[in-house]
Amino acid sequence: VVSDVSELRRTQQALSSSTVRGQTILDTAVDAIVTIDEDGVIQSCNASCSKLFGFAASEMLGRNVKMLMPGAYAGEHDGYLKRYRETGEKHIIGIGREVTGRKSNGSEFPAHLAVGEFSNMGRRYFTGFIRDMTDQRAAEEAARRHLDELAHVTRIHAIDSLAAGISHEVNQPLTAIVTMSQALLRTLRNGNLPEAMLIDTLERVVTQATRASSIVTQMREMVRKQKSEEVSLQYVDEIVSDVLDLLQDELRNNNIEVRQEPPLRRHHVMANRIQVEQVMLNLIQNAVHAMADNDDERILRIVNAADEDKRFVEVRVQDSGPGLPTGDGADVFSPFFTTKEKGLGQGLTISRAIAERHGGSLDAMPAATRGALFSFRLPFADGE
Repeated sequence: VVSDVSELRRTQQALSSSTVRGQTILDTAVDAIVTIDEDGVIQSCNASCSKLFGFAASEMLGRNVKMLMPGAYAGEHDGYLKRYRETGEKHIIGIGREVTGRKSNGSEFPAHLAVGEFSNMGRRYFTGFIRDMTDQRAAEEAARRHLDELAHVTRIHAIDSLAAGISHEVNQPLTAIVTMSQALLRTLRNGNLPEAMLIDTLERVVTQATRASSIVTQMREMVRKQKSEEVSLQYVDEIVSDVLDLLQDELRNNNIEVRQEPPLRRHHVMANRIQVEQVMLNLIQNAVHAMADNDDERILRIVNAADEDKRFVEVRVQDSGPGLPTGDGADVFSPFFTTKEKGLGQGLTISRAIAERHGGSLDAMPAATRGALFSFRLPFADGE
């Protein structure tokens, strides 16, 4: 009997030691760890969980895990557990996801949650591993704001380089308006103005005024600060056409022949229009600059089509210049890389960042025949 009691004590001591060791290991974990039963009642939690949520372990044990969630999510959690008990349908088990946590003071924070499942004595339990994402989200937001500021600066720089051409573009319709208005006034003073002539002249005045207004509006939109998340459904071919319209004076003055292939089928993308315009503006201006020393043809080819996987819209911009400075195009996306005397060396770096932020890509390669080829890809909008 004494031997049996001693063995029982040793077993109890080993079990107690194992429990303490297990809890100690859990308490050294950086992430918050909480275990609940199939009814959502908290069975255990570690020190990081108490620190993250601001509750002592004694305040959490035996209570429903909903106490760690905002109200809207709490109701959903009850429904999830009930549905899982009845159907076995999994929504989060084994798959990490972004959630919102609620601290003891009522404040909410972004978190990453991964859930595991185990059984003990015929009952199911779930262990949640929770990581506070507040600092990461703040860093991502700071990076986004930094990209927005850099993008704005490069747009201003690009527009500044267009100033003379834009001034000419605006002055042309304004000069036409003044000329037609003066002619109309002279005719009115002479008292001999047919109604048809009046209507025709006024229609031409309206056309020229609309043209000038359109140019000014484009300029204003290009320099306006925008947030990266301001996205909407867009047609890429429309954006390309608008940028070509904006650059028509620069293209004409540099004797650039534009050969544009319209898409066989137009596809929507979810995009920040101004930022996509900025990418196209940068690519086309770079192509113009690359052909500045050409004594022969200066051809700008723009092809807009779905890629081979039919998941992306691809715009290919090809010039007939001397080609990429490094052959394979690897260096042109490096910060401060420029071949322009007054260039910032940020245009292509920011353009690639914009493409990637949209879920797309921007790559450079030697053209098959002559010059450089840039491939700008954006994913189709959902439902395409």
